[in-house]
Amino acid sequence: GPPLGQWLHRTSTWYPDRLTQVLCHNSIKLLTAVLQDIISNSTFTNNYANYGGAVHNHQHVRAVLHDSKFSANQANHSGAAVYLQRESSTEVVGCRFSNNSARVLGAGVTCDSCRVCLGSTVFVNNTAYSGAGLAVGPQAHVSACRPHEVVTFVRP
Repeated sequence: GPPLGQWLHRTSTWYPDRLTQVLCHNSIKLLTAVLQDIISNSTFTNNYANYGGAVHNHQHVRAVLHDSKFSANQANHSGAAVYLQRESSTEVVGCRFSNNSARVLGAGVTCDSCRVCLGSTVFVNNTAYSGAGLAVGPQAHVSACRPHEVVTFVRP
């Protein structure tokens, strides 16, 4: 796949003494709150992980996903395309999630103890035991990014 720099744009200070992301099998795991990570105009296809096949936003990280496509990603457990956890905060706008599959929760997006706002996003033909397009945990907060934005869920 392309180098990490083609996917990830940084908007704040880089701290070289801290591990901020791991690129593994073309997926990204965001690990610390030192930066705001912006992923835009990107495509994530055929990635695999236990949690977060394409993107795993882990504890207290602010991430922005704009105008990106997530297709045919897989998770052995949850969040085949995107897995958000531990008080992370993520904005998902203008994205398309299609043909992703997770064994347990949220093939498109799984939000566990996080904050996520959605806007102008489409979920098509995603499969999971529960919450095929979007799975939300009991401590999660989900909202629209801007008033009157549409989120579309399409069944196969």
